[in-house]
Amino acid sequence: MREKEIQALADKFVHELTAETKSSGAALFKRLLSQPWARRGLEESIIYHARRPEMTLGEYGFLQLHALVGEVHKKVLVYLDINHWIRLRDAALQRSEDARYQALLELLRSLHAAERIVCPASFELFAELVKQGDPKTRQATARLMDELSSGLCLHNPRGVITAEFY
Repeated sequence: MREKEIQALADKFVHELTAETKSSGAALFKRLLSQPWARRGLEESIIYHARRPEMTLGEYGFLQLHALVGEVHKKVLVYLDINHWIRLRDAALQRSEDARYQALLELLRSLHAAERIVCPASFELFAELVKQGDPKTRQATARLMDELSSGLCLHNPRGVITAEFY
């Protein structure tokens, strides 16, 4: 497949994904793809797969998992309970008088920037996160979790069991 054909395929795929629909999920996806970095990522993925039609989804998943394990293996995983995320969020928003959490936030950000740690999210953390009533602080907590987790999320135990045994 030539570059122009691949780019045309990517453009068509993005257009079809963002076509007018009444689904709130589709509207959210359309908003996401309006971001240049998201569109670029999707296009790069389409081009990657178009050049490797022989690669199965399982093979691709294995390669991605292997790369992720290689990256995570170099770092210390720091799992934080939701109450600590909330206190760290308050420190990030300058809403906390507890100097320990300000110091902890600075330390975590420094170690994360140096690629020495990652603070993974989890199903349980997301379940607690959605219980936060104020949308602004919930979003601030989510942004902090996204920043320090680098997008790494521990599997829901039930999902792991299902994937491994069924």
